[in-house]
Formats: sequence, C-alpha cells, structure tokens
Amino acid sequence: MPIRAFMVLLALIVVSLAGWRACGDTAVESIVTPQLAGRWTTSAPNHADRFLEIRPGEIVFGQGAEGEARYPILGVTRTPRPRGNAKYVVRYRLDKVTETDGTLEVLVGPAGLRILSQPRVLWTEVR
Repeated sequence: MPIRAFMVLLALIVVSLAGWRACGDTAVESIVTPQLAGRWTTSAPNHADRFLEIRPGEIVFGQGAEGEARYPILGVTRTPRPRGNAKYVVRYRLDKVTETDGTLEVLVGPAGLRILSQPRVLWTEVR
C-alpha cells in the first residue's frame, strides 16, 4: 500500500474514532429509563407533602392537599454526566387542546434526583 493511501486511511480512522467518542457525550432521545422511573419524595420542608412520579408514558406531580396533576410524556432526552449522573429533560403535554408542552429538567445519580430549577432539594426514590 502506498504511503499516501495509508496516511489517508489512518486520518479517516482517527476522525471516525473522535466522532464516535464525542457521540457518547451528547444527548440522546430515549424512553423513560429505569434510573429515571419511579416515585420520588423529599423531606425538604417546603416539599415534604409532594411527590414526583415518572413512569413510561406519564409524569405525575403530587401537589399535597391539592391532589395530583398527570400529564402524558412526549419524549425524554438523556445526557450522560460525570460521576454516574445523567441529565434528563422530560417533555410532557400540559394541555391537549392548545397543545402546550412542559419540560422538567433533572439530574439523576447515586444520591437521588435533583430538579434543576430547585438544585438544593434532593428527591429520593420510594422503594
């Protein structure tokens, strides 16, 4: 094999491997994973009577004395993070008539779940 062809082939392999490695850090559309699925509660004083339940096809917000709000899930995007954490963005349908969507961004890891808009509140899975 001529040296020029070998160098082109080697460059293509290096570029392909770099692209493949970068793909591991990008968001992927997925379903509700076992890591995300479950009923989540917290002992934080402002949220102690609330819960979050994520299951295939549905997200439920427990609202204390007000009851609960259920919404169909439209999609889940997962982005891997260091130290075993993953960022999830859950898109759900708020209103069927107006087709209004909502999103919930969370980090899930070994310690539990954190809603990005409330990072100091740790939610743990009810087993």
